[in-house]
Amino acid sequence: MILLDPKDLERPENDEGTTALMQATVAFFEAKGKERLIGDYYARGWYADFLEYAKEHRLLARMCTPSGEGAADARWDTWQVCQFAEILGFYGLQYWYTWQVSVLGLGPIWMSPNKAIRQRAAEALEDGGIFAFGLSEKTHGADIYSTDMVLTPDGDGWKANGRKYYIGNGNAAAIVSTFGRFADSDEYVFFASDPKHECYHLIQNVVASQNYVSEFELKDYPVSEAEILHRGRDAWNAALNTVNIGKYNLGWASIGICTHALYEAIAHANNRVLYGSPVTDMTHVRRMFVDAYCRLVAMKLFALRASDYMRAASREDRRYLLYNPMVKMKVTTQGEEVIDLLWDAIAAKGFEKDTYFGQAAVDIRALPKLEGTVHVNIALIVKFMANYFFNPGDYPELGQQSEPRNDDFLFDQGGAGGLGQIQFHDYRKTLERFEKIANVKVFAEQVEQFRTLLATDPPGPEQMKDVDFLLAGGNIFALVVYAHSFSRTRRSMASTTTCWARSSTSWSGTCHGTRSPSPCRRARPTSRSRGVGTWFGGRSPIPSDTLGYGRSRYARSTGPTRWRRRTDREDRSPSAVPCSSRAGRPAGQQVGAEAERGRDRRRRPADRPERHGRCQQAHDHTRRACCPIASGHLEEGVAERVSSPSGLSRWPAADRRRNGSAGRVPNGRRP
Repeated sequence: MILLDPKDLERPENDEGTTALMQATVAFFEAKGKERLIGDYYARGWYADFLEYAKEHRLLARMCTPSGEGAADARWDTWQVCQFAEILGFYGLQYWYTWQVSVLGLGPIWMSPNKAIRQRAAEALEDGGIFAFGLSEKTHGADIYSTDMVLTPDGDGWKANGRKYYIGNGNAAAIVSTFGRFADSDEYVFFASDPKHECYHLIQNVVASQNYVSEFELKDYPVSEAEILHRGRDAWNAALNTVNIGKYNLGWASIGICTHALYEAIAHANNRVLYGSPVTDMTHVRRMFVDAYCRLVAMKLFALRASDYMRAASREDRRYLLYNPMVKMKVTTQGEEVIDLLWDAIAAKGFEKDTYFGQAAVDIRALPKLEGTVHVNIALIVKFMANYFFNPGDYPELGQQSEPRNDDFLFDQGGAGGLGQIQFHDYRKTLERFEKIANVKVFAEQVEQFRTLLATDPPGPEQMKDVDFLLAGGNIFALVVYAHSFSRTRRSMASTTTCWARSSTSWSGTCHGTRSPSPCRRARPTSRSRGVGTWFGGRSPIPSDTLGYGRSRYARSTGPTRWRRRTDREDRSPSAVPCSSRAGRPAGQQVGAEAERGRDRRRRPADRPERHGRCQQAHDHTRRACCPIASGHLEEGVAERVSSPSGLSRWPAADRRRNGSAGRVPNGRRP
């Protein structure tokens, strides 16, 4: 399946070493166990055990050392990096964070012409070292124009003075890549500093977390030519190009967090029985889970596609500079939406201290705000808007870039300017491939209207000064890029996700409680399902017999709302569509006759009855969850109920005895 399954890490693209390292990493966290992972999180203790594991298995040495700089099995492979970032985020943002800031700290080093420092970094990685990126300051944040870290001449070298703030790993890094400027020329500089030096003063951890996000001060710290990584324009480029590499990883942390939260949430909801049925049988809960799942899958598909552009990048093809900030901005904000949807489904359970969800709900908020806020990245991507819409380039089709190799260009990106000259492939060709899908057609029309507006009435000088106006236009542009690349990256997802809920419940049952027998264990693969699958080429990403969106050849047969089994002929017919298109038909009415097949799907019979109870109050699209009362697909005798103003009904006595219920039960029992 497309989402991470800790029990199945085999990937045909990975070599044996990568697979073994991923399995060992998962085994480390699983052996530690959920209780201890959560306990350590709230105790806020330094994760020395994880760093010891990383040292023993050469985790950072293998993943964060470019080919030719260290051991023979080391390479900087973005495809590999994505998988490890997802695993670390899955088990805890704190473990991802110490790796992430090491990535940032290593960026200026691997880009540097200083071979001695590069060799020192490679040796430190082999010894289990971590790294830090000394860029931001308390007063100026990440405004590198205004740095107050100043190097004044001192004999053959310099003395560095100044403070850095919000520097992850600043307490224990082997090397801190520190940004500053020369006092005599105001020229920018990157230099290597050592936290163990007596002139390096660690002030505090500025957050209440397992992470150590430091404030430190350099007082007359001696810097020689041997510690200089970059100077002048090269230092400026190194800062921006390092962020280009690092901020992409935030999207994968968000994907990992959301995946774990989804598994825990659906396991809880499916094991929780209200009014005689699992919570996952409630239509509004199904909608929340399906909505969250679809958003999460889109997040991962987009991030995977962005990795293709990163790995295929060159001086002639710099399209990755649009997709990197999109992953950082759009994927992380979608992660917040996913957590909100899941939280609505599990409600107060999300506050409990013994759940992963409690920390996920907090940590997911950090990612849109790190490595440049959302509005900073929107301001960046609008620079690409003119060429994206009006001046497409001619590029060959770019396939999946999953082969094991070093990504050399990431540390040889060149100048950070010239963003307005970057061209992109024509997005309209991709949308045209899916124009038969109604929603895609509508979306393409809206995009064309936005493009026409830009061409006929472009923003004036005053509007361009209005930040709110800029952000609104940038968000619209981001939607176009997100949908376009998502459409190009389906990656046969229908075939990989047919049993997602069954697999996720199997794993989450191990970590979060008893494996539920319903509905996930009843799930059967479906060869034809529709409904929410319109975005996925006519196939639903969720098996329709698992959560009830759409209907497969296997109909529900549990409880009083027993559905009949449809025939193969009906399954193959155009009428085998989600129940939302047949909502409101009289109870017990048979569907699938030739006359019904020719009927316009959107027509409603004039004698349609009032919907009962909760279905009356539900939003129209929740009826896609096959509410048997709204759709009228109930066996004869079962549909005879007495409606009540409260939305509850009285079952016939025989039904109450058969289902162990007494008195009044929710209308429809299985919404």
